[in-house]
Parts: sequence; C-alpha cells; structure tokens
Amino acid sequence: EERAEGEEELWQPDAEWQEKEQAEGEERSKGDDAIFSVALRDCQNVGDLALKLSAGELDATLLEPRNLGVALDLVGVYLKNYEIDKADLVITRIVPLCRIRGGTWLCKGLDKLSAVRMKQFRAYDALAAMKEIEQLVPFKPPEGWEFHDILFRNQAWCYSSLDEAEKTLEYTRKSMEVKKASGIPASWFDIWDLGKAHARLGQKTDQVKEMKVAYDLILKSGEIHRECESHDRVMLAKICANVGEVAIGVGDFYHQNGNEDEAHFWYEKAEPSLREAYDLHVGALGPMKPLAGWAAGTVAHCLTRLEKYEEARDFLSMAWKVECTKDSTTPGSVIELLDRVVALQQQLEDLPGVSRYLDDMDMAIQGLKARNWDRKDRAVFALLLQRASTARLISDNGTGDAIPRVLQDLREAESHLVIHLGHE
Repeated sequence: EERAEGEEELWQPDAEWQEKEQAEGEERSKGDDAIFSVALRDCQNVGDLALKLSAGELDATLLEPRNLGVALDLVGVYLKNYEIDKADLVITRIVPLCRIRGGTWLCKGLDKLSAVRMKQFRAYDALAAMKEIEQLVPFKPPEGWEFHDILFRNQAWCYSSLDEAEKTLEYTRKSMEVKKASGIPASWFDIWDLGKAHARLGQKTDQVKEMKVAYDLILKSGEIHRECESHDRVMLAKICANVGEVAIGVGDFYHQNGNEDEAHFWYEKAEPSLREAYDLHVGALGPMKPLAGWAAGTVAHCLTRLEKYEEARDFLSMAWKVECTKDSTTPGSVIELLDRVVALQQQLEDLPGVSRYLDDMDMAIQGLKARNWDRKDRAVFALLLQRASTARLISDNGTGDAIPRVLQDLREAESHLVIHLGHE
C-alpha cells in the first residue's frame, strides 16, 4: 500500500492476529451469524440488500470479524488504486465499529484512517489518529522498537506536511534512537528521512548548509537503496525526486542572492535525478497516476529554471492532465498549476496556446463540483473560476468567442463570493 510520502502501515497480520481473528469467528459462528442471514435473504443486488437490512442489522453484519477485516483490507485496495473518495467512504463507516470492538481492531482502523487522511492532505487529522494509537498501545519503545520506529516516522511525516520543521526533525531522530537503543543500525530509509528533515529545516530557516547536508544524505540513501532494494522502482523514484527537489532548493537560494552561475550549476544537478524519477514512476505505475503527474510537474519546474521552455511545456502538459483527472485534486492545486501553464505560455510567446488546456480545465471544474468543492470552499472555488475566465480570454486570440462563457464563469464566481461573505 503506497501511503503519503511512503507512510508505512503499523499493523501487519501476523500469526497471533490471524489466530485471534479465527477464534473470534468460530466463537460467533456458534450462535447466529449475520453473514448467513444476508446470504439467505436472496438479494439480487446491493440496492435490494440496503433496503432489506436495517441500520442495526448492517452494523451487526459489519461487526463480524471476517467482514470488518475485509472492509479494512478494502480501504487499502482503494488507496493502492488512488480511489481516495471510496477509501474515505469505507473508513468513515467502519471506524465507529472498530471503536466498538476496541483493542487491535481500533488500532487497525485508526491506522487506515491516518493513511486516508494523509492522502486527502489532512495531516492534522492523520496526526490525531496516530496520537490516539500511541495512547492505546500497551507497550513502550524498548518492548517493541519496530512498532514505535514506524509510528514516530509517520508522525514525522505529518509534522512535515504541517510545515513544523523542528518537530519533523525531532520525530525523525526519535525513530532512529529507538532502533539504535535496540542495536539496529540506520537503514537507507532512516538516512532518507533525516535528509528530508534537514532539507525542510534549511529551507524554512534559509540555511543553505543544512540543505547541502540534506542533498548528500538523500543522495547516499539512494545509492544504498539501489544496492539493497533495486526491485522497488517507486521508492527509488521518490528518493530521486527528493534529490532533485533539494538541488532546486539550493539553486533557488543562490538565485535569490544574485549568484546565477551557482544557481545554474545546482539546477543542472537537479535535472537528471528528476528525469529519472519521472521515468521510474511512469514505468512502474503509468503516466496518468498522481505520482507520475507530480514528477512531471517537478521536471517542468527544473526545466523552466534552466529556460528550456519547450521541454518544460511537454512535462507541464502531462502534469496538468493528471491533476485535472484525478479524484483527489483540490481547487487550490488546479489554480497553482493553471497559473504555471499561463506563465509558461507567456514565456513561449504563445498565449493562444492556452486553448489546448481548456478541455481538461473544464473536466477538473466539473469534477470538483461533483465532490461539492463549490460549496465546501466557495472563496477558493470563486478564485478558480476567475482564473478559468482569464485563461479563456487570453486563449481566444482576440476573437471574442470566449466572452459568453467568461461572463458565465464570472457571474458564478460572484455568486459564490456573495454567499461566502454573507451578503444577500
């Protein structure tokens, strides 16, 4: 299961877990087993089943150990296939049932919940679930270093998403200290995490030395990974992407301080790693997966800094298509990428070329409406409509053909803002 930034699953089904689950199932089968009641109802489809079972009966059915276990597994399957909305529906339904069962079931449910929330960019909610797991676990780090290693690492990722650099570094070190206390050497994963923590701290505090330390650490972790786990192309892609991203960050530092030669040197160092990351993602997952889209957008960032605008357009076009079609996008993400598209077309002196992006833009807007983003965050959605109207205007090459649709977008944006501001 690929989790946010490689977040690992805390609970794996070991022999003890399987024995306990089997024993519970056998015990319950001695009495009335709700799953057999369902089978005997002779339902032809899910709609019939939903109508024939009361809410209490549905709860009782889902509370069966085998059914609850399958539901938790289903969340993992949906995450694996980037069907985040479906994973959210399932986990929201079954976490209350996991609370009823308590113990290991609750920990499993909270673990899956944290994974879904990270995929939804809700790091605070994911962190809350992890903190609850930490309180529930009946053993201390010395009694279970593997569990706490993963838990502290996942918490570090949450703090990273919340942009708390010091906390990120603190929990990354906690993870390594737990292993060290048990005589376990640091792995390539630990070195990678430590490098990422140094990178964010350096970026946030404007310390280029910290960022260079991060670059060396992440580069080293990639070298070790190539030898130890060369079969895992997705993880190697993520490491390569981090190497390139840190190099871009160092280059940006020098650019902001007027040292263009040093900036260009670091941008050139970033390009090969970012291209490799993209190729690995596409080879492992396909070009339309979110990770491939993200990698394409990062390559475009680098190529734009190197003023390779034609190549940057190709990568940015792919990133745009992926962003507009995935079910976990947000209005803010679409706005950010649309701004980049328009800026790049300006550099190419081809504003009418924005027209090739409009169909995907409309698909993204409709998808966001289908997921109620136009009601959940009216202000940001109104901003998206304003950006969309601008894109339509600059792409029609002065013909005026876009004006009716532009006015429609702007009136809709105005309506959302009026409601947002509480006016009539």
